[in-house]
Amino acid sequence: NIKMLMEKADKDSFYDLYKAFCTGNSVQKNGMLAFRYLVLAANKNNVNAQYDLATVYADPSSKLSKFFMDSGIVIPDTGIINSTANIMKKNETIEKEKIATYWYKRAADNGNGAATFEYANRLEAGMGVEKKLDMAKEYYKKAFYDYGILEAEKKIRK
Repeated sequence: NIKMLMEKADKDSFYDLYKAFCTGNSVQKNGMLAFRYLVLAANKNNVNAQYDLATVYADPSSKLSKFFMDSGIVIPDTGIINSTANIMKKNETIEKEKIATYWYKRAADNGNGAATFEYANRLEAGMGVEKKLDMAKEYYKKAFYDYGILEAEKKIRK
């Protein structure tokens, strides 16, 4: 029941509400509300929400990003890094990369294997964060040894 989820208001309830408004399960699809609950869940340390939010910023061609854009969300603002709709495209991309990296790191540090690997990639490439090869290697090790991500093993041996 949606009303019970809203009253409970914890990280998992917010995540469930986000998913419900994305899929139209028990409610009418609503991108604005879905995004609102996604941000709330991410800020309350729901690791899946953190990963999804990072992906929205990192990949504008993803199905989720398109859903939000079709709902009228142009440059989502999580309150972590401010951005405005009238900035140049280059600066917009830089801001989105910083925000994506921020959320990948939070998800990685909260136990998401895919986010751990993606954050290591960003550290290695300097995407949205200062390039830090030693730290990247540590995250690759964690991605491989803790989460079994085979691609990370290749990166460790570099």
